[in-house]
Amino acid sequence: MNRNIHFLIYFLSVLLLAGCAGREVRQEEKVELPDSPTAQQELELLEKNSENLQHFIEKYPNTSSSLEAKGLLAQALYKQNRLEESYQLIENLNKEELNFLLERHGDSYPSSEIHFKLGQIFFNEGDQELSKEHFQKAVELTQEETQKAKIQEFISKISKVFKTQKNVIGCVLPLSGKYAPFGIRSLHGIQEALGFFSSKKDISFELAIYDSQGSAEEAARGVETLLEQHGVMAIIGPLLTPSSEAAALRAQQLHVPLLNLSQHPSITSIGDYVFRNAMTKFHQTDTLIRYACQDKGLKKFAILYPQDSYGVEFANQFWDAIEGCGGTLEGIEAYESDQEDFNDEIKKLVGMYQPKARKSEYHLAEEQLKIQLNKETVPQSQVKLPPQIDFEALFIPDYAKTVGQIVPTLFFHDVEGLHLLGTQGWNSQELLKRGGEYVSGAVFVDGFSESSLDPQVKIFVSDFEHHFDDTPQIWEAQAFDAATLLKDLLQKEEVQTREDLKNQLLALSEIKGVAGIAYFSDNHDVKKELPLLTVQEGKIISLETP
Repeated sequence: MNRNIHFLIYFLSVLLLAGCAGREVRQEEKVELPDSPTAQQELELLEKNSENLQHFIEKYPNTSSSLEAKGLLAQALYKQNRLEESYQLIENLNKEELNFLLERHGDSYPSSEIHFKLGQIFFNEGDQELSKEHFQKAVELTQEETQKAKIQEFISKISKVFKTQKNVIGCVLPLSGKYAPFGIRSLHGIQEALGFFSSKKDISFELAIYDSQGSAEEAARGVETLLEQHGVMAIIGPLLTPSSEAAALRAQQLHVPLLNLSQHPSITSIGDYVFRNAMTKFHQTDTLIRYACQDKGLKKFAILYPQDSYGVEFANQFWDAIEGCGGTLEGIEAYESDQEDFNDEIKKLVGMYQPKARKSEYHLAEEQLKIQLNKETVPQSQVKLPPQIDFEALFIPDYAKTVGQIVPTLFFHDVEGLHLLGTQGWNSQELLKRGGEYVSGAVFVDGFSESSLDPQVKIFVSDFEHHFDDTPQIWEAQAFDAATLLKDLLQKEEVQTREDLKNQLLALSEIKGVAGIAYFSDNHDVKKELPLLTVQEGKIISLETP
């Protein structure tokens, strides 16, 4: 009789019956085997015991005995020609469990499936050598032709995925769907950087493009497709947070450098092949505070923010930045994101909402008003107190439409002489239209300023407008910087592999691009010095600081 069958019967009789204390179990029918069982008799025995093996696995999960039982069950199912069930049993095991069973079974089944599964695991970890080694061993041991063809397909895929072409850069961007306008703008920035429309093109770079459609699943598939079909050295994108996370996970698994263009808060923590070259909320508040604290010497701040995720996150970031520079937050008020009247919030910031709380001032103003009006009593609404402005700068993290309503209201309540600070959302003609003269001198940030006097920016804007008949925005600028960086590094003789490129990116300290100066930190995220903008003579212009 087959040695594995003898062991299966012994294993069940010792472990299954020994563990049944306190539980009523069905008495297993005694099976008598002839000295030389026929194939049919052996199959009947396997059918009876595969069911008992399953009971044992369920009774003793997460034990070495249960793991051994899974290996025996995979054998039993395979012998019954229940191939998919046998394959699925191995598919659900992790690396440690697979190696445990591999030691037990040597070259006998299910070792072929174990090697196949280990090959997939190492492929997803980006280990080309171990992946190929396990796949090849799986082919040697596999008897079933359909499964063998499936494994050989994986081996072919490995060769394609890990093969590189040094002059090919990939991008994964939303080029259709809701976010297509931003994806197309980013694509134009990459094309401009690679010189596709320049008569002075002196080096040949190819760009492989994949449309993520704004889908996380498509973004991950795009990473693999760009490697398998085009052998790209690196990938730029995606733009959206869910898509970026999916693409970054796949890029890290396949060991291809990814320069992400999203504001995903922790994208670079995924691994050492994931980099970011995009403006974040932290970059905006950090730039504003350095300007206010270091350049202007301001120490007292207030925040007026919308009660939504955008406003709350910015308010918290700015508060942290204030404390980081040794400043103090003197006032903070929130308003609803769809609000149009901001009188109460402004009054609260400057001590005008409850004037009676300022007892001595209120009493004096009340008495003066009585004398002026020659009355013994006057309504509280007529007693006016001047604003108490105990802060030097006011930060409003909102968009131009709302800011254009808030700022004139400040002046209506005589809240003047403040440094007004804002975010990227202020950079719009809507600010000038609604805010008028009241926003003159306000300072805000953006990831890119087409009005910058920087020669590098002026050349970029001029060339881009010539090639695309459009003025570049932050989307084009960030993508342009990412592609320019990759182009420069890939021209180095010492960069021959994706790992070489990754190491070059990790070694970078400072990068001066059209979207500001960037510093790669230890976690390969960028710290950006963003352009500052201001309003002067009814125009939004670049604020050139010393």
